[in-house]
Amino acid sequence: MSSTRLIPFRAAKWASKLKHLPEAYVKLSQTPTPIHKWNLNEVPKNFEMSIKRDDFTGNLLSGNKVRKLEFIFADAILKKKHLCYNLWRNSI
Repeated sequence: MSSTRLIPFRAAKWASKLKHLPEAYVKLSQTPTPIHKWNLNEVPKNFEMSIKRDDFTGNLLSGNKVRKLEFIFADAILKKKHLCYNLWRNSI
């Protein structure tokens, strides 16, 4: 990790009333990742399908794991806690 700079988290309007919003995150991924049109033979021609390319986060980990770690690391830094994380699981 090149920096442990905490970035304030700003929730989207629709999420502003949720409980337990994170205070900050640590930037680990290269975002935003692209959205590509996905052409499947089984899908009707009048139906468009797209896929979010979270394999382009620029990290060995991709998608929800690296995004989740950004918040977990920030929380640990704010609470001055040591952290042990298994990179191949979604649990601490």
